[in-house]
Amino acid sequence: VLDEQVGDAVAMDPSIVSLWAGGNDILLPRGSVAEVAGAVDESVDRLAATGAAVLLFTGFELADSVLLRHARRRVALLGAAIESIARNHDAIVIDVSTFASWSGRPLVAPDGVNPTTLGHHLLARGVGDVLGLPPLWVEDEWMRPQVPGRWARWRDEHEWWWDTVLPQLHRWATKASVKEAALPK
Repeated sequence: VLDEQVGDAVAMDPSIVSLWAGGNDILLPRGSVAEVAGAVDESVDRLAATGAAVLLFTGFELADSVLLRHARRRVALLGAAIESIARNHDAIVIDVSTFASWSGRPLVAPDGVNPTTLGHHLLARGVGDVLGLPPLWVEDEWMRPQVPGRWARWRDEHEWWWDTVLPQLHRWATKASVKEAALPK
């Protein structure tokens, strides 16, 4: 984000910028919370210098994920760093863990980390609420997440392990992701 997106955002002379970065980085065994927080701080410093309002996001609560529970402490540490960065730069913090129960698969993509379309809709509504904006749409029944039962969560966790985690671990172990030069989304 810092190397490839912040400069472009600064060049646009924005009035408001949202920055949600580092969450995926700290899930990796080599991911350093201090390094990620440093990059976020430098990014916010550059963005805030434009005079834009800066929105920062905390991480999801990972309690419902058997495999990601180990990362809860790192997510909390990054969240605390983001709160500190926000105070230092007069930025606005969006605590996504307070928006809704993220345990329901309708809100979380198959990778177990990123939001689905519905998850993004709820995030947008939550950001609008924090900014004091009126809702742009009425919440329909389909937008209310259904929390799956215990066995469905275990099945989802198993599928996620085999379909997402193991391939990513293989890519990490073989350093394939470094060689791919993947562009940020």
